[in-house]
Amino acid sequence: METILSTQYDQDFKSTIPHIANYPELLPFVGKNWETSKRILFLGESHYLPYDKLKAYSSFDYFQNWYEGNSFGLGDIYRKYIYTRNNVFIAENGTHEKPLSIYFNLKTALLELPEVSINQEVFSNFSFYNYYQKPAYIKGEKHENRSIQPDLIDDKVAYETLLRVTALTNPKVIIFVSRKAYKSFMQMYSTRNESILKNIKIDSVPHAGRQWWYKKSRSYGDRTGKQKFLDLIKEAYLN
Repeated sequence: METILSTQYDQDFKSTIPHIANYPELLPFVGKNWETSKRILFLGESHYLPYDKLKAYSSFDYFQNWYEGNSFGLGDIYRKYIYTRNNVFIAENGTHEKPLSIYFNLKTALLELPEVSINQEVFSNFSFYNYYQKPAYIKGEKHENRSIQPDLIDDKVAYETLLRVTALTNPKVIIFVSRKAYKSFMQMYSTRNESILKNIKIDSVPHAGRQWWYKKSRSYGDRTGKQKFLDLIKEAYLN
């Protein structure tokens, strides 16, 4: 499945995004057809780690000082939880491990569009990574709030990482597949007004693994999150 991936930006990612060298599992997924595609970047929310299981390997302080650490603090078993590209590979393959819902729902939605389904490999035409660069660590098997609770440093690192990824890969469209991530981004962007983002269409839809992906909302023009997502993709393919 690595054949759907382009690694041409990897060295630049590692040299310009400080924490990526220590957490190579967080390298963004860039599709192999990126250069000739519509250059649509999807941004999820964050990875998730089961802290109650993980605490045998890592302390709470490890997560509090995440950006100064490295992925060896997760141990071999749990390092895969933050492996962005592997999550995409699993969703693309669809025959072995069960994919996470956000990746699976994005793929199945994209396959509804003739512009996308004409290609055998869906994700080879897109890029993806999680906006927040620190995973949410969940206490308890059925923790009610699975969403990351970001600190100011998490918001800052997430924003600066997006600027660097944008400078390197030059996306034309950025779609946040997380309202929480989008709101954080907009709070930072409204005070900084970065010129590098001015000519990029930036929009958001709800998390593809949550209920609003399938529920209509007035804030989405009486569409479901999925319908808004598909409309954004159609618009990008027309331009």
